[in-house]
Amino acid sequence: MIEPKVLRAYVGGVMVLALAVVPGGCGGTRAGSPAIVRGGPVEGEQQVFVAGEVYFAPQLDADGLARMRDRGVGTVINMRSTGEMAELAAGDDEKAGFDEAAAVQALGMNYVHIPLGRDDGYAPEDVDAFAAAVESACGPVLLHCLSGARARVMWQAYLVRERGYSLDEAVELTRTVGDAPYSIELLLDQRLRQRPGRRLKTGG
Repeated sequence: MIEPKVLRAYVGGVMVLALAVVPGGCGGTRAGSPAIVRGGPVEGEQQVFVAGEVYFAPQLDADGLARMRDRGVGTVINMRSTGEMAELAAGDDEKAGFDEAAAVQALGMNYVHIPLGRDDGYAPEDVDAFAAAVESACGPVLLHCLSGARARVMWQAYLVRERGYSLDEAVELTRTVGDAPYSIELLLDQRLRQRPGRRLKTGG
């Protein structure tokens, strides 16, 4: 397991550390930049989507992770915050604790944690860590957070920074893997573009 705060602290060593997640070679399966395609829902799953070899999901339990393993997923990249994962592991009066890292590894998959939100915040180095992890993965990858929203935002950032897509194009692609319209779009009944308008550019 890689702790992404190490990745964030040592940006120059991101690729080396991320590669350490994958034991051995890929045995003929994909390792490298994933294909960028439009996606859709996964049949038989709730709020799980797939685009090529990249799955997007909310927090899954052990059974859900096992089903992802059965679909060929070899690496799980978790983008919930450090605090959230501590709370999940501790459990509460109604629910037993869940150690996702242990569950993923017990299923024979690789686990990468890139915490986003809360005290962890958001930083460009997180995109570096994500790119290193997703491009060194063998076979399909599962991206998740609590609801899947942060996973999709990270995918957008990766598409823009690492793959040359515009933000508009990245948003359109994530709309095919469960990204909902922004609230303002629903209120105005129109699609907002991400590029600033002429008045904003000129200060007029």
